[in-house]
Formats: sequence, structure tokens, C-alpha cells
Amino acid sequence: MCCQETKRIGILGGSFDPVHNGHLELAKCAREEARLDEVWFLPARRQPFKLQAGQTGIADRLSMLSLALEDQMGFSVCRLEADSDRISYTYQTMEELSKAHPDKTFFFIMGADSFMDFPKWRFPERIAKTASLLVAAREEFGRARLEEQECFIKTRFPVIVQFLMLSKIPVSSSQIREQIRIGRSTEKLLNPRVLDYIREHGLYR
Repeated sequence: MCCQETKRIGILGGSFDPVHNGHLELAKCAREEARLDEVWFLPARRQPFKLQAGQTGIADRLSMLSLALEDQMGFSVCRLEADSDRISYTYQTMEELSKAHPDKTFFFIMGADSFMDFPKWRFPERIAKTASLLVAAREEFGRARLEEQECFIKTRFPVIVQFLMLSKIPVSSSQIREQIRIGRSTEKLLNPRVLDYIREHGLYR
């Protein structure tokens, strides 16, 4: 009997406040270039770098994610951090996922800015033991600068890095929140169902 191939799972974490088309493009790019079987969106209830007051409640953020992923094959929501009251540290989450799913190979998807800060994360070497890194190479950082950072990280601990050739994401969640606050259109930036949800629930006003 042939052994079943290990599934390749991409993990895309964030606050998703709100989830926007750039998140979906990043997930699609990672799935195609890294040959992923699935991408799990991992919304955090509480992030160590985003503990500010006024963050949208996790219930609304989960609802918007579910709406955005309704017609996306191979994309799903992982509630591990959303259902926890503790501050979400990536090393803990990835170790828990690896233990719960020993039959899967994990890939952690991140932006170039996060990759530049990666050595400052809590126990990055433990993240590297549980997942390869898929890094969106953005124009403003430059490929040479990212490769230099990769070499620096590898002098400290083993890590597998793959750079994704993603077009520049034109907007961030914080910019979308501000555009909604001042009444500007965000129709090209959000899934229509997500936009309807925001309007119906009066978010970001």
C-alpha cells in the first residue's frame, strides 16, 4: 500500500480587522507558488503588538472572514487563537498545530515587514522548527535586502524560507478602516459580502 502524501498547509495569521482582498491575494499566491493543499486563516483574539483599545471584537472579525472565504476552495478559518483568551504568540500556536496535526507540513505566510522583524519575535527558532516561512517579497524592501535578512537569520538558527512573487498590496486594514470612517468607497478592496456586513453592523464609523 502506498503511503498517503503529507498535506501542505499554509498558515496566514493576523487581526483581519477587516479581512480584505490583499489578504486573499497573498493566500492565493502562497498556495500556487508553494503548492499548498490548503490555507488556514488564523485570526488572533489578542496579538502582542496589537493590544490597542478599539479593535473590532473577535466575533465580528470571524464573521467577516467566514463571509470572505465562502467561495474560496481550500481556504478555511482556524479558530485556535480566536478561541483563546491569552495573548497569541506564534511559536505557541505553531507548536500546538504541529502536535495536533502530525500528518501535515506547515508553512507560515508573512509579509516582508514581518520577516524583517522576525528575529525579534518570541522564540523565532521554535517557529522555524514547526514551519517553513513563505515571505511576500514587496518592492519597497527589495529582494537583496530580504535575502540579506535571510542569511542573517540562518546564522542564528536553521530556517527554510521561500520568497513569494506577489504584486504590491495597495492597502492595509488600517487604511480601509480610515477610508470607511471618512466615507470613502472601499468596494474594490473588500469582498462584497464583507462590505455589506460592515455597513449592516455599523463597523469603523
